[in-house]
Amino acid sequence: MKAREEKFIIKDYMDKQPDLNREMRGILVDWMVEVQVTYLLLFQSEKLLFKMENFELNHETLYLAVKLTDHYLSETVSMRENLQLIGSTTMLIASKFEERCPPCVDDFLYICDDAYKREEIISMEINILQALKFDINIPVPYRFLRRYAKCIQANMETLTLARYICELTLQELEFVPERGSKLASACLLLAMLMKDLGDWTPILQYHTGYTLTDLLPLVKRLNFMLTYVDDKFKAVRSKYSHKVFFEVAKIKSLDIKKLHEVLD
Repeated sequence: MKAREEKFIIKDYMDKQPDLNREMRGILVDWMVEVQVTYLLLFQSEKLLFKMENFELNHETLYLAVKLTDHYLSETVSMRENLQLIGSTTMLIASKFEERCPPCVDDFLYICDDAYKREEIISMEINILQALKFDINIPVPYRFLRRYAKCIQANMETLTLARYICELTLQELEFVPERGSKLASACLLLAMLMKDLGDWTPILQYHTGYTLTDLLPLVKRLNFMLTYVDDKFKAVRSKYSHKVFFEVAKIKSLDIKKLHEVLD
């Protein structure tokens, strides 16, 4: 997976998008996170289930959908009125790739409040797949994170905190160029520090290929992101404030001075 991720490194593409900006992208990703919950509620109402634990789209689906969106936008100039269409279509594609029982086109038409026609979603699906040359098996940070957490037998609360940090980065364009393996490593390290579980171990260095020095700048940026979370984007924080996710969104970020002392 680490070797393959080198193929999918992209730079900040927003300069190539005259009709888009960082905030629009962040709003789109915030909506894509909400799609998980929206589809969840739709499914529950049909099955008469009312607990959040019963069903949700895989985390990999969300991560892959955001990756597909970024790769498509890095290749194709798009207009702002098509952003939600692009986001819903990448969610559809990612669902087909990751889910055993993926939602269908009609589900996404419902979620989008019938803002688009079936033909538009199908046409956009073709455009995205052609632009990406049908190569959509993109390594995502979440897969690396699960693997690295397993190496140290991290408990679910620590893993969930790392997942929360990692999911917040989806909304920030500045993290798009980061390798998924490095981002996952830094998120896990920060979660360990926030839970007072020590710092980077030889086992983690061996399995990730990253030293503590390699991760320091990224960990500091992640902690800064946690400290100054953008109030415009609430979906991830709301999701991880739920008891199912140990309410990890309520855990305070590290004091910057303390973080520097621990890492330096």
